[in-house]
Amino acid sequence: MSQSIDFRINDFVTEYLDYKGFNDTVGIFLKERKTRQEPIQQLTNGNHLQDTDHEKCQIIKNEMLKYFDDGNREEFFRLWLKHIPANIIDSDPSLKSLEFLLYAHFSIYYLRPNNRNKNEQAAKENMQEFKTYMESIKGQAISQTSEILPLFALPFVTSPDKHASFQELFSNEWPVQIRKKVSNFFDWIFSNRPLPRLVELLEN
Repeated sequence: MSQSIDFRINDFVTEYLDYKGFNDTVGIFLKERKTRQEPIQQLTNGNHLQDTDHEKCQIIKNEMLKYFDDGNREEFFRLWLKHIPANIIDSDPSLKSLEFLLYAHFSIYYLRPNNRNKNEQAAKENMQEFKTYMESIKGQAISQTSEILPLFALPFVTSPDKHASFQELFSNEWPVQIRKKVSNFFDWIFSNRPLPRLVELLEN
């Protein structure tokens, strides 16, 4: 393998690790590459997408919004973890709040009175995932915000759809508002961060 190809592969790996939020790993990897006096291509964060990238991102966005609408938590968060850099979410309280509200959305999806697709098992699993997620963010700043704090009681309330504290949550307007927020977020994140070239190579 030629040295130039080796350098390109390392650039692809660096780009992918950065995209996924492995900041410490990126730092160590870049340090070792500099020690070896490798030419390092500048990361492309912030560049606008080419048309082909835009089309692929639009497909991903549409898929995720469909999973949101269908209450398919597993598939939604599979794509979320795959395409949304964790470091961006964790570094912005407003985006972390959005992630929290997404978990809340799925936790009550099958509990909504107007949802004809009742699934008790899925409802239990979704609520348990919500509890697990809440445990993972305890002590973080967003857990103390006025919008988020009351929702920590949600998994422990019997018939939350009938509880006065959660009437807004179970309104028809609430999921529409969350959907709009996440749709706008997808537009922003996908227009500013191209998919890593390593992902492109493996998907083609």
